Amino acid sequence: MPTLKLPLWLRFILLLGVAALAIGASLLAYRYYTRPTTLSVAVGSIDGEAAQGMSAIASHLVSTNAPVRLKVIDSGTALEAANAFSAGKTDLAVVRGDVGDLSQAQAVVIVSRVVVLIVAPPGSTIDSVNKLKGRRVGVVGGDTNRKIAEVLSKEYGFDREKVFKDIALSDVRRAIQAKEVDALLVVIPLAQKYLSLLRGFFQQSQKSSPVLIPIDSAAAIAEAERAYESFDVPKGTLRGSPPNPEDDLTTLRASLYLVANKKLSSDLIATLTQTIMRVRRELLAEQPIFAQITTPSTDADAYLPLHPGAAAFYNGTQQSFMDEYSNWIYLTPMILGGAATVLAAAWKFLGLGSRKSEGPLDSLYALGRRIRKAATEAELSDIEEEIDGILKAQRAKAAAGDESAVDDATLNVAAHRLESLIHDRRTMLAKRPGIVSAA
Repeated sequence: MPTLKLPLWLRFILLLGVAALAIGASLLAYRYYTRPTTLSVAVGSIDGEAAQGMSAIASHLVSTNAPVRLKVIDSGTALEAANAFSAGKTDLAVVRGDVGDLSQAQAVVIVSRVVVLIVAPPGSTIDSVNKLKGRRVGVVGGDTNRKIAEVLSKEYGFDREKVFKDIALSDVRRAIQAKEVDALLVVIPLAQKYLSLLRGFFQQSQKSSPVLIPIDSAAAIAEAERAYESFDVPKGTLRGSPPNPEDDLTTLRASLYLVANKKLSSDLIATLTQTIMRVRRELLAEQPIFAQITTPSTDADAYLPLHPGAAAFYNGTQQSFMDEYSNWIYLTPMILGGAATVLAAAWKFLGLGSRKSEGPLDSLYALGRRIRKAATEAELSDIEEEIDGILKAQRAKAAAGDESAVDDATLNVAAHRLESLIHDRRTMLAKRPGIVSAA
C-alpha cells in the first residue's frame, strides 16, 4: 500500500497539536488530583457558638489552602444537625452522642465534652435529685436534652411530664424569677463563657450562689446508657471563693462528636482528621475552646465506632504517598510505553517518518524492473532517456557543490548495469517472432 505523504508544515502542526493535547491532559490530571474536596457539615446549638466555631475552622482551611474544605450548614440545634445528617443531606455533622439517629455515623474527632448540670436558685433546699419529685425542672434546649430527662426520670422514678418542663433560653431568667421552675437542667461545656451564662440566670450575692445538685446514680446510668459517662465536676467550678461546689460533684457527661458518613472513603477522612488536628493547634491561641478537640475512643467496642480513615491517622497507619500510588508509579511507564508504540504505528501509517522523495539510485534501481518487463524497443528507448536525465541531473548537482549529489563512480556502476540489462532485453526481443521493432 502506498505511503500517505504529508507536507512538512502539516506535520509540524500535527506535532504541535499532539504536544498541546499531552500538556493539556497533564494539566487537567494535575488539577483533578490537587483540587480540594469540599464536605458539607451540619452543626447547631441554641446559642450559635457551634456554627461559629466550625465556620472559623472552615475559613482557616481556605486561607491555608487545605486539601479538604468544609461547607458549614447551621441547623439551629444539635438535634436538627443529627436529623440532617441521618437524612443524608450532609457528609458530616457535629452531634451529641445521645441525640438523634447515628446509625450511619462514625467518629472523626471529639469536638467538646458537655456536662449535665442540675442547678437550683441560691438558698434552695434541694440538694439531691430525689428531692426533685413534686418540683418543676426547666430543661434548657428541651428537644436536644429530652433523652437525658427521660434517663433521669427512669432512674429516679419520676413522671417526666410532671417534673421536667422544656424552656427556651430567652425565658430562663424570667421563669426563675417568677418561680415557674424550681431548678434548671442544662448541658454545657465547662468553659467560662457558659459558666458565666449559667450564673447570670440567678440573682446571687457574695454570700450566696446557685446550688449544684449531684447525680449520685451517674455510674449506674452510664453503665446502662453508653452515650454518657460518670464525671466529677471539680471543686470551685461555678465560683472560686467561697468554692461552689464545695467539693467534687458527681454528674453525667456526654461527648460532642464530629462524625462522618461511614460511606466516605478512608483516605478522605484520614486527610480530614489530619487537617483538623493541625488547625486545632494553629487556632488554639485565638479560640481556647478548640483545646477541647481531642481523639475519640479507638477501642473496637467504643460507643460510637471510629471511622477507618480517622483510625488510620490516630494509629499511624495512614498510607504514605509511595504506599498509596506505588501501583500507579509502576504501571504508568508501561502504559506510556504502550501508548508510544501505538503512536509510532500511527506515525508510520501516516508516512510522517518517510523520506521526502526517492533518491537517484532508487530511481535507477526501479528502472531495472521496467527494463525486464519492456515489450518493445520504444519502451527501452524511453528508459534510456530517463537514465540520461538522471545522470545529467546528478552531475549538475555535483558541479554546483550540492552535498546530496551521488558520486560519479556509484552512478557509473548503476548506469553500466542498466545498459547491460537493456542490451540483453533488446537481444531477447529481437529473437521473438512477431515482434516488430519500433526503431
